[in-house]
Amino acid sequence: MGNRITIDSATMMNKGFEVIEARWLFGMRPDQIDVVIHPQSTIHSMVEYVDGSVLAATRPHGHAHAHSICVNLSRTSGI
Repeated sequence: MGNRITIDSATMMNKGFEVIEARWLFGMRPDQIDVVIHPQSTIHSMVEYVDGSVLAATRPHGHAHAHSICVNLSRTSGI
């Protein structure tokens, strides 16, 4: 994957899916969800706690990290 220079429809569709996930998987109200598009695609999620602290999941863009989790999970869990 090369450098991203635009926000395309796939990015917007992915954000839509993430809002749906947050709503239904975590029981959040729509007014509790903010959508932010990080230009370099290195911030994948952020959670703000009641005390105001923020935890962010960051890593370089691409699917290598997600694929490595799947491969290693299958090796360790016997899937």
